[in-house]
Amino acid sequence: MTATGARETILIVEDERGPRESLRLILKPSYDVLLAGNGQDALRALREHPIDLVTLDLNMPGVKGIEVLRALKSESHNTEVVVITGFATVDNAVECLRYGVHDFITKPFNVIEVMATVERALRKRRSRSRLHSFLDRLGDILGRSTPGAAALDAIEDDEALIVDVRKALAESFQPITKASPERVLEFAEVLADTLESKDAYTHGHSRRVSYYAGLLAEHAGLEPDLREEIRLAAFLHDVGKIGVANQLILKDGRLTQEERIVVMKHPVIGESLIQPLGLASGILQAVRHHHEHFDGSGYPDKLAGNEIPLGSRVILIADAYDAMHSQRSYRKGLPKEMIIHEFTKHSGTQFDPHLTAAFLDLMEKREDAFAVEV
Repeated sequence: MTATGARETILIVEDERGPRESLRLILKPSYDVLLAGNGQDALRALREHPIDLVTLDLNMPGVKGIEVLRALKSESHNTEVVVITGFATVDNAVECLRYGVHDFITKPFNVIEVMATVERALRKRRSRSRLHSFLDRLGDILGRSTPGAAALDAIEDDEALIVDVRKALAESFQPITKASPERVLEFAEVLADTLESKDAYTHGHSRRVSYYAGLLAEHAGLEPDLREEIRLAAFLHDVGKIGVANQLILKDGRLTQEERIVVMKHPVIGESLIQPLGLASGILQAVRHHHEHFDGSGYPDKLAGNEIPLGSRVILIADAYDAMHSQRSYRKGLPKEMIIHEFTKHSGTQFDPHLTAAFLDLMEKREDAFAVEV
């Protein structure tokens, strides 16, 4: 159900009658269901009806599922997609993830798996809709008519404005953050993805940092509850860049001293923005201190060594790895050997030496994990 109580609409795209009818019987009690037996009918339905979610088979005659997916994502960004197919290959899975597919289910499927996956995907869509409403409200706060994510570009270093943004964020999302940890993580994912969507080179950054931080936290033997806090904080670590002018965030090359002072405020702004959401204090502290250096030369509070929250030390390493590994508009990603050299060089100064050793060990032993497209 949506917030208004209206039933959500699901389009089942499946050329085989048996699986198509099975999915219809599973989903019909909870959702309005439309059926398409081929890719051509699917495209027609997508253009004629508002669709919240599509279950999509890949191996169909005529217009293939991948072609439907490409057309869908170019025309309807807010429709979630769950691929359900018996034709599963690594290449298909990677391409589906590239186009933002929520999940990938292989046949034969079962009722519990389908219902759980569909509900997760629709919750994500509701969170995204709520976020876009927040961004529209943000445009009103700014006194602009520009809706959506474009409104972010106008926020400057204005304390009164940050207070208004913080209030809007809390009122929009506090009900979610009082829910289960899974819901909170979904909210953080959607928020990070939306804020980063304005630039191809930063898009997905927080998702990747969360992934690498989770790998490191697990490899370092941290407790499960702390690992989850770190993953969530990593998704939110750059939310304070809402308060930094867009031209500074996306600037190629070195910042001036004045520009650097403005950018350095984003961890404090981030903590301030998420403080009313009722998140664990460890998450707030990890966000505030994710740019502190082990030798005390970081910011905002020049903490050193074990004064720095453990989560912040983990996120700093994951953040640095993604910055070095990812391609930027002004350079290619660094090779593995150079990344190892940089971590070794700055171990004990910028980075916690014990966590650095654990991360380098992880890079050596789990090359498969670093080859995954996140």
